[in-house]
Amino acid sequence: MVYRTRWFEALEKPRKALVFLHGRGQASRSARAMAQRLFMPDSILALPEAPSQSWYPASFLSAAAMNETELEASLCYLEEVIGKIVGSGISPDAITLAGFSQGAALAAEFTGRKFHALRALIAFTGGRIGPWNVRWPEHTRLENMRMLFSASARDPFVPLKRIEETIEHFVQRGATVEALSFDDSDHCVREEEYRAALTIIA
Repeated sequence: MVYRTRWFEALEKPRKALVFLHGRGQASRSARAMAQRLFMPDSILALPEAPSQSWYPASFLSAAAMNETELEASLCYLEEVIGKIVGSGISPDAITLAGFSQGAALAAEFTGRKFHALRALIAFTGGRIGPWNVRWPEHTRLENMRMLFSASARDPFVPLKRIEETIEHFVQRGATVEALSFDDSDHCVREEEYRAALTIIA
């Protein structure tokens, strides 16, 4: 499997970083357009890309064995990307991890499993990965993290119930979480979601 990352330098002296994870099958141009809506002049932007534009093969609600090999590889690659940012001199607590759909699920799972003291988690239509009735075992405290979860109430791919379970999990671990839901079935990111995310990032 071949992963790669597209890097974009800060327009000013770099003080922060944004890592944005694309959705399943999402073209890099679309992912970049989404990420640039959250881009700050003093931020490095990293756009990791998965093999065949998929971070893991099955639904994020599938049995763990159906996704675990590819999911673990994706999580390890994301760890490398964040390690490079930290190695460039940017503190982990100045890094925002964001994503849409499958990318949002990967971002949430990374935060849950491989916790770093990151600045924020922005999950546009995504929740933690695992079958229904999963019990996520991690208990690391997350008091210093701000999070945004947003989605439609009737999204065809991501049940709102799973996002609510994810929020409950992170709140129990001390994170400060903002949630937005919309009474429709649109699988997209709305202006209100971008505005809420920018408030957290800035």
